[in-house]
Parts: sequence; structure tokens; C-alpha cells
Amino acid sequence: EDVPTSGVKAGRYVDRAVALVAEVTGDSAGGRRRKLGGHVRLLVQYARHRSLLLGRRPVPMVVAGLLCVGEAFQIPVDFNKVCEVMYCFPNTVLMRLHELKGALVGLALEVLPWASAAVTASNVCSTQLKFLLQHLEATLPGDSQPDSTQIGSLLSGEAPAFTRLEQERAARSESVARVVKKISATHQFESEEEA
Repeated sequence: EDVPTSGVKAGRYVDRAVALVAEVTGDSAGGRRRKLGGHVRLLVQYARHRSLLLGRRPVPMVVAGLLCVGEAFQIPVDFNKVCEVMYCFPNTVLMRLHELKGALVGLALEVLPWASAAVTASNVCSTQLKFLLQHLEATLPGDSQPDSTQIGSLLSGEAPAFTRLEQERAARSESVARVVKKISATHQFESEEEA
């Protein structure tokens, strides 16, 4: 599926960005490039899950994810060259990077038992991202490493927060209905005993 805001599959953006980094670092083939792409895809999927991409072009978030993964795995990423090749403004990438790191700090504080106030946006990628990627791989819905068509479908549709609220409302309604049914059955049983 195509992303409505750009008309181009987001997976292609990931592939292009990873190929650029692989070219710069000299790793043109192999597992490192595949792993890098998988990690960036997980971060883009997490950004979509947190509604950070809602109504936005995915390219700056892809570059922000690439920068985070590069920092975590100590892979040199030339920020200006990646922005130039990916046709995105550096200021927009920096904003998306700040948003993504903020979301990752929140996730680290929520799921990592050893995370404390020492985890900040400036050090979350270098210290905690490897653990967070393992967590995201295990917990994000769907395939852990989606292909480019799945990324496109991830970037369209309703906001996850809205969907989650609807699911919670439905679960509460079912729970209330069960309780009401149980109370009415108990009340009916008591009234039959009195008669």
C-alpha cells in the first residue's frame, strides 16, 4: 500500500537510507545491512504505534530512526549526506529525532527495570536502544520485521490511540454487561427463594 502523504512506499525509504549508510561504511552486503534495516523498520513501526507519524511524511522519521540505530551500534552516519540523499530538511529530522528519543525514554522507563532518571534523550540510544529493540521485536503487533508493503499499511489508517480507546470501551462494556447479568441472576435467585 502507498503512504497517502507521499505516494511512495516507506520501506523503500528505509532501504535507500540503509544502502547509503552501508556505502559510506563499506559494508555493501551482508547481515549488518539487513540488521540495520530491520532495526530502523522496528523504530518506524514503533513511531507509527505511538502516533508520531500521523499526518506526517515518514522520511524524516526513517532518517531519525537510522541515526538512533547508528548511534546504538556505533555505525558512522553522515547526518547532512543522509538528509541530502533522502530529500528531507535537517531541521525536520532533528525534530523527529527529538520526538523519537523522547518516546524511547518513556518506553525505557516503563519497561526496563534498571532504567532510572539517568536515562535521558541524550543517552537513550547509546545505552538502552539494544534492549528496547528486543522489547519492541517481542511486543509490537504483527511481524517483527515487516516488509515494505507492511510498512506502508502501518503508516496509514486510524491512530493507535483511537483504536486502543475503542477496544478498552468495548472491553468495559462487555465487563459491565457480565456483571449486570450476574447481579440480575443472583437477585432473581434470591427473589425466588423468598417466594
